[in-house]
Amino acid sequence: MLKLLDSQARAIGRRTISTFPIVESLFRNVRSEYLRTHIHLRTASRNCFRAAPIDPFAIYWVDPEEINDVATAIEWPRYERLGVVLDGDWDEPDIRFTETDIYQSFERHFEDGVPWEDTEFFDRVASSIARGNTPWGCDSQSALHDRCEQLDALYANIEAHGFKTQAQLMADESVDTAATNRTTEFERFLYDEIAIDIGRDGSLLFSDGRNRLAIAKILDVDEIPVVVLLRHEGWQSFRDQIAVHIHMHGSMPSIANSHPDLASIHDELSD
Repeated sequence: MLKLLDSQARAIGRRTISTFPIVESLFRNVRSEYLRTHIHLRTASRNCFRAAPIDPFAIYWVDPEEINDVATAIEWPRYERLGVVLDGDWDEPDIRFTETDIYQSFERHFEDGVPWEDTEFFDRVASSIARGNTPWGCDSQSALHDRCEQLDALYANIEAHGFKTQAQLMADESVDTAATNRTTEFERFLYDEIAIDIGRDGSLLFSDGRNRLAIAKILDVDEIPVVVLLRHEGWQSFRDQIAVHIHMHGSMPSIANSHPDLASIHDELSD
């Protein structure tokens, strides 16, 4: 239902903005606050039944080398996945991130100097454009070349200044050359941070933000900020057990300190 309402609201917004461009900032702010409030209320209502609450807006800093596998795609908007617990076999992926054509093409381009035009990724996107699609927001070969130039600039920016959260980029007025026209901090948080899912065994699974993750891996960045979208029901059950242990013993079991989504439980319970 929210997806339908949001789609309708965005359609109305686009028509209104095309007629009255001055209201774009207001529309973006209203939509951001609406989504933020919806996510907060949805999570709060479900946290009532959890020993270990979930903070959907938390950002974890993790080693990009800990994100190895790609989660099975769940075709929901990011705001519908943020902070959600879901059962099923979506956490049993069959492809590693480094096996994707995105990563391999980035590696060939940035490490071996291969032109974008000679990469599998470029060929796939160009072929899709030729079929009348608009992959990656590109509707022409020229737009695809422009996008690749933005990736070159993003790589150079991260190499020179390190990896930052979207909030830090906005606060520092950094030139984030691969950013979209998203103007609110919440929009940037929701759509531009690297997103992961957490499997039943605690594995960190790639979900979204492949360009930034590929660059982070290639540059051997020590830590990157991530947001957690889906958690497997089995993992949340384990989090609840950790929370019960804290309630009973007043301390965190040593095993919990090694995982960012467990180490945060004590702080979440103290808030």
